[in-house]
Amino acid sequence: MSKKKSAQTTIRQIKKMVSDMVKANDFKGIYELVAKEGRAISALISMSYDKSSELSWRALHMAGRVIGELANDDYDAARGQVQRIIWNTSDESGTIPWTAPELLGEIVRRNPEPFKDIPPIIEGYAHSETEDNIFLAGVLYALGRIGELHEEYIDDEGRYIITEELAHKDPEVCANAIIAAGKLKMELPDDVAASLLTRQEEVKIFRDEKLISVRIDELVRDQA
Repeated sequence: MSKKKSAQTTIRQIKKMVSDMVKANDFKGIYELVAKEGRAISALISMSYDKSSELSWRALHMAGRVIGELANDDYDAARGQVQRIIWNTSDESGTIPWTAPELLGEIVRRNPEPFKDIPPIIEGYAHSETEDNIFLAGVLYALGRIGELHEEYIDDEGRYIITEELAHKDPEVCANAIIAAGKLKMELPDDVAASLLTRQEEVKIFRDEKLISVRIDELVRDQA
């Protein structure tokens, strides 16, 4: 009984340390903690699932940086984390990793060479047999984040996905397509741009370490 209580306390302590470091943007501290305590990565990833929370977005970016950097020091451990994220998206896992594409995108953005097989996997999440694809906005976010620094890792399929989703009825999907197109310096077709300028739905986006609200038409004007 006492051992179980002690283990639970230790897990809580790890989560508290990780949360405090994310708030402080302490990458060095989290990276050193991960080296000593592998559960710190799990705690970090578990913080990243709530896309309505600014702290979750910060945790998501931090997790990508940590795993990307880890590939330089312990390639197998980093690949193991990537495989775990991918596994969690499968039906067999029984989980719903809402931010899996975004996490994978941040890992590639941080360190693309060891993970050059991952962008096509991210693109694969854009295809769904159902109309309600919970990963689609995240795929577009990831493609934009990768392409902003490493355009060569976004192939024709990635660009096609971005173009196709510019007119998506879901404002979050549409907004992320617009942002990704801007980061990849893709020009919006005139007819698509004209249509988007009539859309005034508000969406929340994570920009400059802050979660902000913006209208779709404003995003288009920002890209012009």
